[in-house]
Amino acid sequence: MKFIRTAVLAFIAMFALAFGALGDTNSLSVSPYKAKEFAISTYGTYQASGAVTGDSQWGAGIQADYFLTKNIGVSLATSKNRFDDGAFFQNLAIGPVIRLPIKDTGFAPYALGGIGFDFDHQNDRYYYAGGGIEYRPQLSFTKHVSVFTDAQYQWRDYLPANGNGVVVRAGLRWTF
Repeated sequence: MKFIRTAVLAFIAMFALAFGALGDTNSLSVSPYKAKEFAISTYGTYQASGAVTGDSQWGAGIQADYFLTKNIGVSLATSKNRFDDGAFFQNLAIGPVIRLPIKDTGFAPYALGGIGFDFDHQNDRYYYAGGGIEYRPQLSFTKHVSVFTDAQYQWRDYLPANGNGVVVRAGLRWTF
């Protein structure tokens, strides 16, 4: 219960900071992160022992993001961790993303959370919360490509507490 309370308070604090950054119009630096930005990400995943099947798993995924403002967006993601079951993808998750670009450095820490559905387990839902960092180099040939990594804690309605776990992702993001 302490973890959930701490995660919710951290999420609220990030949300408040994001709204505070929206009013920063006096900055002379140009951030590579923009409002009305669409992005596609491909990533690798590592699911720690205990989550869903009880053993560690590697996987891959794809994600689409749309940022309404420079700081606030929504994410839709799917991934596959078990390649022997014949399913095209195993889950679908949606939720808000709050990022805080650090001026013109190219770095942007972010918080994410939301709800997902596991299609392997009779369409059972799960919840997730976490954070990460994105880096967008400011070179002419890479200004629409960035790298990111994040970690999420996932908890599931259909499993006992020891079925909850951590998922780590790392990948490339293309912005349009």
